Amino acid sequence: MTHYIITENNLPLPPEKPLPKSYRHQAYPSLAQFAALKAEEGIEIAEYLPPVYDSQTHALGVYVPQGEAWTREVVPRPAEEIAAELKQQRARNILAISEAARDYLFAQLDSDGLLLVDRLVKAGSAKALACEAWWRQIRTEQYRRMAVVEAGVEDFAAEMLDFSVYGDKPFMVPELLAELPDLA
Repeated sequence: MTHYIITENNLPLPPEKPLPKSYRHQAYPSLAQFAALKAEEGIEIAEYLPPVYDSQTHALGVYVPQGEAWTREVVPRPAEEIAAELKQQRARNILAISEAARDYLFAQLDSDGLLLVDRLVKAGSAKALACEAWWRQIRTEQYRRMAVVEAGVEDFAAEMLDFSVYGDKPFMVPELLAELPDLA
């Protein structure tokens, strides 16, 4: 698809004297939509050639002519900016892992069920101990995943948000409640 930009006085946007706000900073897919602008004094429509670049290491600079069309200059990003962005992305990924583990655990066992498991573990219930081991296994994996992402040992992947490989909790709450009379 060919894109076009509106230019003023043969200079690409943004001009010193800006066009109406509805025309600024846009790439248009069709010249037909803006054919009337050609008739207006000082306004031209030029072809825009989007540059190919890696947004993690480079940024778009000023508009520059390229033959009859316009494009944007591609400039390297400062190393400090890239490092700060990577740090922010790692923090977001770590938070996502933590939330995914919490959501998975609490979808299986709510706070009341967790309290029940805790009381039954203190009483020595084997079923509650199995639920606690399941819970700890998921939490341990959560913190392992968070640590390797934070250290940069492994790249973040969507699979890091999936804790379903640990299955459902070993026993349902009614099975755990059935243990209560035995402990009384």
